[in-house]
Amino acid sequence: MASLRVSPDVMCYSSEWDGMIVVGIMGILVYFVFSFSVFQWVCQRAPEQFAKRAFRRRWKFLLVKWTPTCWWFGQVYLMKGLFLNLTLILFASGALQVMWVALT
Repeated sequence: MASLRVSPDVMCYSSEWDGMIVVGIMGILVYFVFSFSVFQWVCQRAPEQFAKRAFRRRWKFLLVKWTPTCWWFGQVYLMKGLFLNLTLILFASGALQVMWVALT
């Protein structure tokens, strides 16, 4: 049996561990899926809403780096961040992690 590094008293695949899977999935759905959906909606609305000052000020962090013709590139930038964060989850070997980061 294996345990978690952060909490050695919780054994993997135990009933306590299984119960936390639901919490983990809900956290991923709220944190990633919901946020990404909102940002996608903003990127789709950007061409028609960019003339409004309030829209520009609220969503500046997502749109300021790109030209108005490339409003959708904010989503590509967010996906790159996701892939960089998945490095530790997908690869255990340091060499593979470095290769993954170099390719993204």
